[in-house]
Amino acid sequence: MAEQLIISVSGMRGIFGESLTTDIAADYGRAFGTYLKDNLTDQGLFVCIGRDSRPSGEELKAAMTAGLLSTGIDVVDLGLVTTPGVGVSLRELGCAGGVIITASHNPNPYNGIKLLLNNGMAPPPEAAEKIKTYYFKKQFNLAGQDNLGKITKDEEADNRHIEKILGIIDKELISEKKFKVALDSVNGAGGPIT
Repeated sequence: MAEQLIISVSGMRGIFGESLTTDIAADYGRAFGTYLKDNLTDQGLFVCIGRDSRPSGEELKAAMTAGLLSTGIDVVDLGLVTTPGVGVSLRELGCAGGVIITASHNPNPYNGIKLLLNNGMAPPPEAAEKIKTYYFKKQFNLAGQDNLGKITKDEEADNRHIEKILGIIDKELISEKKFKVALDSVNGAGGPIT
């Protein structure tokens, strides 16, 4: 029995290549881009996107990016980054939204697409329903050939996240304790930042 594609408030999740394909991701990007254009000003709309270390992440990121670009939304590619790193970056960069390609705690055949609005939070239920409606009805606000979005790369997401954390902790007190810490990030996005 094939696993169903799950679409919820924060995004979608499924088994890559089965219930979650690159075509689905591209259409979901078009739906999110349409929502942003219809509900925010269309002047300077851009979205940051990051992914975890799952092998399918790069393909889904590329498809989601293509969908966003087709609606005229510019995309800031953060690369391999933690989920909170996307949230921090989108607020610091003034993005209209964010996308994280991750299936969180689910095993490897799964992957997912989480959406964030400009406040760094998942869309509230009414916004999530609008995005789902655009997706299911294929009701996309596409840009003309001369108005497609553009991609830029940004490799500062981890540094932004570290600065935020160091700004709220007592570094000297922690350093004085000389804690020994073991880290096993399981080759995940948390490895490089930690």
